[in-house]
Amino acid sequence: MAKYCLFIDESGLPAPAYQIERPYILVGCAIDVKKREELNIKANELKNKYWGKSNVVFHHDELAKNKNDFEIFKYDPELKESFEKDLIKFLHRAPLNVFITVIDKQKIEPNWTQETIVRKTARSVFYDYIAYLYSRQSPKGEIVIEASNSEKDKYYLAAFSYFLSPAWKIKNSDFIELKNINEVISSISFTTKHNHDIETQIADIFGFAAYCLYLKKIKGKKFSKGTYKNDLIGALNDKLYKTNPGMAQEKLNFAKKVKGFQIIPK
Repeated sequence: MAKYCLFIDESGLPAPAYQIERPYILVGCAIDVKKREELNIKANELKNKYWGKSNVVFHHDELAKNKNDFEIFKYDPELKESFEKDLIKFLHRAPLNVFITVIDKQKIEPNWTQETIVRKTARSVFYDYIAYLYSRQSPKGEIVIEASNSEKDKYYLAAFSYFLSPAWKIKNSDFIELKNINEVISSISFTTKHNHDIETQIADIFGFAAYCLYLKKIKGKKFSKGTYKNDLIGALNDKLYKTNPGMAQEKLNFAKKVKGFQIIPK
C-alpha cells in the first residue's frame, strides 16, 4: 500500500486589497513517502556543492535578492547561473506531483475576504490531491501545511472539513462509494517555518514558477528561451500532474478530475 504526503505552501498574501496586481498562489507537492529520503539526499548534494553544507533553505525571495545564504551569488553572476541550472535539473528529477491554484485578485468579487480566498484555494488543491489519491492503488495520504497564523490555519481546517460534509458526499458520491475520505487521508498537520522540509522548499520555488506561468497565460508575458524564469516554468509544467491514459478506467475516472493548475476566477 502506497502512502503519500502533500506539502502545502503559499505565495503572496490572501488579503484582497493588498497588491491586487499580485495573485495569491497555493502550491501542493505530493510525494510517495518512500521517496522522501531519496529527494532529501539529492537536495543535500546540491546544497553541499555550492555551500559545503546542507542546512541551506531554498527560498525564492532570498535567491532573487541574493540575501542570507544566497549572498554568495551577489558578486558572482556566473556562479548564480550555474546554481540556477542545477536547481532546474533537480526540480525536473524530483519525484513529485504538483497541484496549484491561483487567485487572480484583479477579478475577484467585492465581497471576497481573506477567508474566502484561503478557503477556495485550499479546497481546490485538496480536491486535486484527493482525486489523485483515489486514482492510486489502495493509497493513504497525509497533508502537511506550513503554519502561518492561528486564524488562517483555521481556514485550512474548515476547507478540509468540507470534504467530510454530507453536502460534498452527495455531490461526489463516486468517491464515497469507493472509500470514505477519512479512510484515505489519515491526518492533516501544521509545521513551523523552521521545519524546513525539502518538499515545502520546492513548493516555495514553484510558487514563483506559478506566478511566471500566470503572467504568461493571463498577461501574455514572454520569457526568453534559456532564461531562468522560462526554464522554471518548464520544470513546473513537467511536475504538474498529468493523467496516464494507460490507467485502468476506474482509476482514470478519478485522475481526470485533477486540474493540476487552476486560475480562479476564470
